[in-house]
Amino acid sequence: MKVQKIEFGSYLTYAPWGTEDNHKESKSVKRELKENRATKTEPPFSERIVNKIKHSLPDVPFSSFFDQNPWLVPIPRSSQQAQDALWVPREITTAMQSLDLGQSVECLMRKYAVHTSHMGSAASRLNALQHYESMEVTQTMPPPPQRVVLVDEIITSGATSL
Repeated sequence: MKVQKIEFGSYLTYAPWGTEDNHKESKSVKRELKENRATKTEPPFSERIVNKIKHSLPDVPFSSFFDQNPWLVPIPRSSQQAQDALWVPREITTAMQSLDLGQSVECLMRKYAVHTSHMGSAASRLNALQHYESMEVTQTMPPPPQRVVLVDEIITSGATSL
């Protein structure tokens, strides 16, 4: 499959700095998402957010991402994936598949651990090529899709996704 174009879409925006209420709320939502929190009355955060995306598809600028039954590929964590560890992008793609937004395909993994983007300074972050070199495709499944959607829970600089 030849890449014809790369598009980006985001459902939420994260405002990590500041002390105002919207910054505090942003940090709270980030924690809920990163931990995939569930409550006694609500499903895990990944399912809640995917439900919101599904119901707002006509109004979001990235609705075309879900045309043509795309592969929904969770972006690997910065560390190598432990068997039973929480992997929120996988939880999101699984929830998306359950709502018929595409097919969840776990086909990327880290060959070796890398520094997380959010933990260091901008100067210490890996660039797109370094992320690319740290990953490998673990499986392919015919037929190739018309569209691949890479899914991550938080995008800091976008280098991992590229």
